[in-house]
Amino acid sequence: DNGIVWIGHSEGLNRMRGDVISAVRLLPGTGRDASVLALAERGDGVWVGTYNQGVMGLDAGGRVVQRISLPGTVPPLVRSLLSESDGGLWIGSSEGLFHYQQGKLHHYGLEEGLPWLAVHALYRDAAGVLWIGTNGGMAGLDQEGKLQAWSPDVGFPARYVFDFLGDDNGDLWIASDHGLLRKRGL
Repeated sequence: DNGIVWIGHSEGLNRMRGDVISAVRLLPGTGRDASVLALAERGDGVWVGTYNQGVMGLDAGGRVVQRISLPGTVPPLVRSLLSESDGGLWIGSSEGLFHYQQGKLHHYGLEEGLPWLAVHALYRDAAGVLWIGTNGGMAGLDQEGKLQAWSPDVGFPARYVFDFLGDDNGDLWIASDHGLLRKRGL
């Protein structure tokens, strides 16, 4: 722990260390900085998901040391990030789910089984399942790469899934547009 707190907001990024808060410029030399929609740990720094500038990797000093551009005619919004201990990064965007590792980007969309393209939440449970919250239900991607979706079309009670949390009983708590849901016995 290096004592740094990263704060993303609509006008960019701030870095707090102790009682000192300072602005971190993601796009130096431009008038307005990138809106920050998601953050995730990155070694001694942070991954930053933006409104229309892809993903940036920053070191502990706030310097951009890596950029990940996402494909699309319009740059996708990056709403969620989940870093993995093996160096991989999951990216939830308005154009689906991406996995970035060692310079390679893999896309998961409707064809791969996502219930909707807009991804808002990512969570890895204790069993290794990656839970994906979308604008059209949710999905789980297991360790073998099998994706299973739950959507309103197949009886899932919620359309929008905003967040997840696993508990000590192995249940998954789901924040949704239909309130708090619980998936038991995962």
